[in-house]
Amino acid sequence: MSISILKGSITILGKTVRSDEKVIIHRFRNYIIEALEDAELDIVMANESDIQPVDVEDPYKLRNTLAVEIVSSGLRKIIVIGDTDSGKTSFTTLLLNTAISAGLKPCIIDGDIGQANVGPPGFISLGVPVNQVLWNTEIPAYIMRFVGDIRPQNYIYLIPRELRWLAEKAESSGCNMVVIDTDGWVRDSVAIHYKHYLIEVVEPDALVVIGSKLSRYFKKYEKIGVKVYEVPEPRVKRARNREERRLLRSMRYRDFLADAPLRKIEMNSVLVTGHPLFHGYPVDASSLIDLIDGRVIYVSQLMDELHVYGFIKTYNGEEIAKRLGATKVKIYQPGFERNIYCGIRSLGGSDYPCIVEKLSFEDNTVVIRTRYQDRIDVLKLSPIKLRDDYTEEFIEV
Repeated sequence: MSISILKGSITILGKTVRSDEKVIIHRFRNYIIEALEDAELDIVMANESDIQPVDVEDPYKLRNTLAVEIVSSGLRKIIVIGDTDSGKTSFTTLLLNTAISAGLKPCIIDGDIGQANVGPPGFISLGVPVNQVLWNTEIPAYIMRFVGDIRPQNYIYLIPRELRWLAEKAESSGCNMVVIDTDGWVRDSVAIHYKHYLIEVVEPDALVVIGSKLSRYFKKYEKIGVKVYEVPEPRVKRARNREERRLLRSMRYRDFLADAPLRKIEMNSVLVTGHPLFHGYPVDASSLIDLIDGRVIYVSQLMDELHVYGFIKTYNGEEIAKRLGATKVKIYQPGFERNIYCGIRSLGGSDYPCIVEKLSFEDNTVVIRTRYQDRIDVLKLSPIKLRDDYTEEFIEV
């Protein structure tokens, strides 16, 4: 839906839109629009777009009031916690827009690796909004950190450390309010434990918890001076199904990777990590020639696991294990690596997304697709492989 303001002005999530301005409503978003004065709008609707009257019991005015209260309180570091589709990210947008209206320089840290808005999926990103926005995807990423997965469950100790590091970067860059948006994983005891650990590591001044049922788990932090705000969920929510979430991630991958040029990296000059082939130590492939039908290109041993890369037809797993003391043999055919999602980094700098095009152990190079053209010190592979339409599948590592 597109909305052109012909007369007057309106506000959406704290963003003021005036006469002769235009806004676009994405198909996966819904907003409450409030007129600041008598207004005339030209609305063009497409696909499944819809207009509904606001539920009289919707707490949007209370949410606006809470945003103003939080911004005016002088709090510098705020963590937002909420369930999936609870309006959590919309409230972070409202906070940012309200802070900009108040003359502050706010920053956002997008800690939702599964439904990232500021950076691509699998990244934690620090964004610095230049202007008010309707959706956090409009905010440019200032620093990104690669986690390499869209599931937070295996990274409950890594993610909080990265959030704290980015919060320190935000404060040192002059941001006087840092809003940290977290993932929507809150429906089991492990998730609540994870959120508590995150709070302990990041040490916020305030928590914004969406929904009364969830806030009871975090009220205790008021005992140590952390302000806890309970924000009601909106009455009307647009719940996304699994396919819509997949399409949203595809859109974000595409934003950062579409038409990216090829770049060749010397593996001897960078740290390559994230996959068992690179976690073990190299083994002389000639010792396996009589046990393998095919051409062995590279072999690494990781404890009792043997990882073999090459054009392999058949192999004698028992004899290989006996000869090298391994109990498990994993074969990788050349080409398996194509389209593996990856992250690259210069030491002390920001991470950036990439896709693996080809591994070449003969000349110790890896070819990637990326828009990043500066120095590379680290290349990290992920368990995600992107299809040609930028939808993902998971590979065994």
